[in-house]
Amino acid sequence: IDTTLIDYVSDQRAATPSAAAEIAVPSKEELYEDIKAHLAKINDVFSAILDRKRHQYVDRAASQLETSIKNYLDRKRDQSVDRAASQLDSAIKNHLERKRMMYDERDRTLKSLYPTHHFDQVGKDLTICREQLNKAMEGFIGARIRYADDMRKALDQSMDHVIRTDGAKLAEASAALDALSPLKTLQRGYSIVYLGDRAVRSSSELTLGDRLDIKFADGQAKVRVEEIE
Repeated sequence: IDTTLIDYVSDQRAATPSAAAEIAVPSKEELYEDIKAHLAKINDVFSAILDRKRHQYVDRAASQLETSIKNYLDRKRDQSVDRAASQLDSAIKNHLERKRMMYDERDRTLKSLYPTHHFDQVGKDLTICREQLNKAMEGFIGARIRYADDMRKALDQSMDHVIRTDGAKLAEASAALDALSPLKTLQRGYSIVYLGDRAVRSSSELTLGDRLDIKFADGQAKVRVEEIE
């Protein structure tokens, strides 16, 4: 048998060109397994990215919703109090103005009806009436101010109750959404079996020799099916 020098320095020897081609080119099965392994890794990376983005989106949406509700309630409360205060101030001014006009009219009438020697006594009586009116108006204004303060306190308590109630509902919704996460299922001790890029739901989907990827909460493992029950 003739032996060439190349046979002594080659890494591997093939008896025929066909055998050399088989050695140089990987088989279809090996390529298929490599592709499946890469697809599984890509699927894991995308799953992790999607889970992280989903949690970030839920946290951000919850924070924005809570801020929006609080801002909205604050605006409504300030608008209601300002409007009530403005209406009260306008009502008091109108009432005082009507009373002033009424007493001015009475003053003019008294001056025209009574002689001069009776005017001083009428003026005293009018002064007393005005003082009594001022005291009555001060009491009225004080009562309205206390009423406005009570209304403000009641509104603050109502807004706080609404914020706490909506905050509790938001926390419950966030907890329910978190409970549906696949990562929570894995953390409770379960695992997910993948055949290629799809999850296996039944043993009837498997055949002997299948290569499977098992995903756990803290990693994954690769196995081969040797027995199906």
